[in-house]
Amino acid sequence: MFYKTTITSLYIDNAVMDGKNMIMRKVFSVLMLFLLSGCATEAGYQKIVNSWMGSNKLNLIDSWGVPTSSYKVDDSTEYFSYVETSISSDSYGNIYNYKCQTTFTITDDVVTSWKYEGNKCRACDDGFWGTMCKYW
Repeated sequence: MFYKTTITSLYIDNAVMDGKNMIMRKVFSVLMLFLLSGCATEAGYQKIVNSWMGSNKLNLIDSWGVPTSSYKVDDSTEYFSYVETSISSDSYGNIYNYKCQTTFTITDDVVTSWKYEGNKCRACDDGFWGTMCKYW
């Protein structure tokens, strides 16, 4: 009888410990998600697109690739649009759609302005968390 009680209590202890481990894993996951989710920001994305101001359109194409769409207004002005989309889901079956459309205005073969819209227009910031963000 003593042996069974010890085994039973051992199972109960393991079940309690597994529950504590599960809670700790969830707390750690939420904490990491919270810390790292703030590192990819709209401000980080603005820095990236702003760095293209004054660049030649061929350099833009070399880096960003062929635009998703383009529109030539006249002999000196055209628009290059880049669209990035992704879909993800969580363990509960929720589906999330993400999209970012970035449009550059090109005047006389030089990037003169930009605009973007969407919930995916984010990039890692500078600093420690920005560096960590790039690896996640």
